[in-house]
Amino acid sequence: MSTAQIIFIVVYFGLAVYAFQVYKRILYNPLTRVLYFFAVFSAWVFWMLQQRQYIDGVKPLNYDLSLGVLGSFFVLVFIASCFSLIDDIYRLFLLLRNWFLNRKVNPTPYYPERRRFLAGVAIATSFAPFSAMMLGLKKSSKYNFKVHNYDLEFSDLPKAFDQFKIAHISDFHAGSFDDPAEVERGLQLVQELQADAVLFTGDMVNNLSDEAEQYIDMFSRVSAKYGKFSVLGNHDYGDYYPHDTDDLQQQDVDQLIDFQSRMGFKVLLDETITFEKEQEKIHIVGVQNWGTGRFPKKGDLQKASAQTGDHDFKILMSHDPSHWEAEVLKDQKKFQLTLSGHTHGFQIGIEIPGLKWSPIQYRYKQWAGLYSSDEEHLIVNRGFGHLGYPGRYGIWPEIGLITLKSKLS
Repeated sequence: MSTAQIIFIVVYFGLAVYAFQVYKRILYNPLTRVLYFFAVFSAWVFWMLQQRQYIDGVKPLNYDLSLGVLGSFFVLVFIASCFSLIDDIYRLFLLLRNWFLNRKVNPTPYYPERRRFLAGVAIATSFAPFSAMMLGLKKSSKYNFKVHNYDLEFSDLPKAFDQFKIAHISDFHAGSFDDPAEVERGLQLVQELQADAVLFTGDMVNNLSDEAEQYIDMFSRVSAKYGKFSVLGNHDYGDYYPHDTDDLQQQDVDQLIDFQSRMGFKVLLDETITFEKEQEKIHIVGVQNWGTGRFPKKGDLQKASAQTGDHDFKILMSHDPSHWEAEVLKDQKKFQLTLSGHTHGFQIGIEIPGLKWSPIQYRYKQWAGLYSSDEEHLIVNRGFGHLGYPGRYGIWPEIGLITLKSKLS
């Protein structure tokens, strides 16, 4: 057992015991208290049994499921522990206040009504995300593909490209799927859109190119009049796998590019492809991954767009949406539309009329859907696949259909 696993065990069960200080004010029945600890313990055992079968990078069948269940219980006990901590801080405040004032009263008064109310709030607050995460583990949730339609008008779109349709997918994460038939169904939905072009904005795999090999034939059956184009995301460079040498890592990247070529994609590595129609043009600019913070900054926007004019109509493919405000909007060239992915919308959140929320919004300003700044637009795809948490709830896997429209039409 690794040091990290030992630390996790201590933290997980420590939080579970601490959270119980809140739950016990509601769980009066001894049986329900036993069931609480049994469930917490069983989640850990399930994950450990799967972890022991994880050999040479080959995941056992239920590994992702065990990780999702354990993660759900961790969120449950963590949130409840926060409420327990609030209660303890309040009691400590009373203790210190009474000590400084030399009051000869009970330094930690017991208010059963207040504590029961706090326990009720803690349970409601912790069980809401716990329930969402557990429901999100269902196969019908993580393969609940949704087509999002974006109708965008541009004053400078060449007339010949009015009503031009783009199918936009992102974050395939081949190594996370457990049902190839469902994946094929999702890709069939892409084909049924009959788009003029298919654009994929990175993260074909989790770690290694081998993950993508079994999906070559599926992708090859997706076609478009003007072709299929892709860029690399942060997971496509093999940075999250301990390669023995840099050469082996680069060989794996090269193999992934070859696999994507066999799928029918032209991988754009800081370069531009031009579509021509009735003697008019639009440019598809593809940059390698560029993200703020710890994410790789491999992309070169100047190199990628060197063949385009400042005001030519350009669609930029850039995996990480943070690139948009950090570089794209500041560039002297106008990029009328940028397509990104990366965030997955956190895979859990709320999207209903009048309310759009996910924890990822506290990390990324642009995290799902359409964003605009003057005449430049960004679409952040919610992702086709999933990573880490093996499910989705509220933020469903996305297939984007973008229709370009001319304001002059």
